[in-house]
Amino acid sequence: MAKVVVACFKKRGEKPPVDPKIELFNPPLTANSINSKLPYTDQFRFLDKAAVVTIEDQINPDGSPADPWRLCSLQQVEEM
Repeated sequence: MAKVVVACFKKRGEKPPVDPKIELFNPPLTANSINSKLPYTDQFRFLDKAAVVTIEDQINPDGSPADPWRLCSLQQVEEM
């Protein structure tokens, strides 16, 4: 939960996404994952900024963010 709040605070100056379902960072689930994906909700849209991919954000080859305190997945935001 803290990572989502910190990432959202770091990106407080970013514009909100026009189409959040498409534009937010949403990596695919791994083959050995037992979790299912939560659907996107508009309930706390101000937290969506934590999943906005910017120029400064780097993504590892496996699809995970290089700095999880700067970029969170859509699933982390929805779990929050």
